[in-house]
Amino acid sequence: MKRITFIISIAMFLVGLTGSLAQTKANLSGKWVMDQTQSQGMPPDMDQILTITHTGDQLKVQAKIYPPNTPNVIRDDTYNIDGKPSPYSQILGNGDEAKGTRTAQWTDDGRGIAVSEELSSQSARGPVSIKRSFKWSLSSDGRTLTIELDQTAPQPAKNKRVFVKK
Repeated sequence: MKRITFIISIAMFLVGLTGSLAQTKANLSGKWVMDQTQSQGMPPDMDQILTITHTGDQLKVQAKIYPPNTPNVIRDDTYNIDGKPSPYSQILGNGDEAKGTRTAQWTDDGRGIAVSEELSSQSARGPVSIKRSFKWSLSSDGRTLTIELDQTAPQPAKNKRVFVKK
C-alpha cells in the first residue's frame, strides 16, 4: 500500500511539473532586425526594426519602417496578450485614422501570440473596414521572430516577416 501511495505521489509530482513547464511563455523583448532574404511578400528594399519590451502579458513595440522612396515611419503599439479585445487605432498610409479593436492571446505552445484586428475608418470614398490576423512565433533558440500577416479586408494580403535578434 505504501508503495502504491509513493508511486501515485511521484506521478502527481511529474504531472504538476509538466504542467508548470508548459506554462512557461517566451519573452519577446529585444531589438529585432528584419531579414529581407527570409521574409516573403514584402516590397524590395523595405527594412524594418522592432524594439520590443515584454512585461508579463503586455508587449510595447516600437516599429521603425524604412520603405523605399518614402519617409521613414515610426509606430508605437501596445499588445495586451490576455485574449480580451482592447481599443486600437492606427494612422493609415493615406493619413486617415482607423479605429477598432485588437485581440491578442498566447499560442498553445507559449512560443508566440495570435493577434486579430478589426478597424474601420472613413475615407473620401466612404467607410473602410480592415480585418487582419497575425501569428507571431519565436524560434526555440530565441534568436528568430517570425510574424505572419493574413489580411482579408479591404483587400486580401499575406506576408511573412522574419526578424533576427540583435
